[in-house]
Amino acid sequence: ETVRAQKKKTGAISERQNKILSYFKENKKVLKLADLVALFPDITEKTVRNDLLLLIQNGKISRRGVGNGSHYQFLEE
Repeated sequence: ETVRAQKKKTGAISERQNKILSYFKENKKVLKLADLVALFPDITEKTVRNDLLLLIQNGKISRRGVGNGSHYQFLEE
């Protein structure tokens, strides 16, 4: 079993995912993918998307819309 699969099962959040959540809290409650990709210039867009997917599955954020019009919203704890 991969580390990613284990984290998905346990709800564990990585340091990078915590940074994404902090960015939501400090800046805006609603962000586009481009905002988050800019936060991690050394990380691929696909990796950021994977992090966002895990955060959605863990109930930390939600996604609204489709394609280029989609945005991510921080869910209050």
